[in-house]
Amino acid sequence: MGFTLSELEEVTPAAVLTTLLGFAGLFVLWWAYFALAGHDTAASQGEGSTTALRSAFAYAHALMVAGAIVVAVSIELRISHPENDPPLLLTTVGGPLIYLAGNILFLRSRTGAVARTRYIAVAALVVIGIAGLVLGHAVPALLIGVATLAVTTTLAVVTQLRSAREAVA
Repeated sequence: MGFTLSELEEVTPAAVLTTLLGFAGLFVLWWAYFALAGHDTAASQGEGSTTALRSAFAYAHALMVAGAIVVAVSIELRISHPENDPPLLLTTVGGPLIYLAGNILFLRSRTGAVARTRYIAVAALVVIGIAGLVLGHAVPALLIGVATLAVTTTLAVVTQLRSAREAVA
């Protein structure tokens, strides 16, 4: 993000806002993960078989990291090409979707269950993606980023609250 911002001929307020929102988006993915898999959570004390651990810590984490990388690509695209187009839209929505696929795999491997909120977030991101593709340039890229951030932030907050409630119980 910083390199792309530094390479712009003119650093606009929109580019700075996009960078800040991008950083927030990556932070929210990190927050959602540690609210889910942090110390004293069900996922941190889940299934301990070799198969479950391989699935949770090799495959699931690879998907989550890949999702974060795609999010970083989308941030670069939004900074350098602020108009909405299919590659920007697909990376903006696809990154969190890939992350959530890994997140769901992680939960299934560790606990055998996935909260409905994960699937609701996936559905919301798909709706944002479809709306962005259908409406095209009528929807600013920044709005797609904000909508995606709203979904992932809501998921992180709900996950944190649920984890805190389960830790008390």
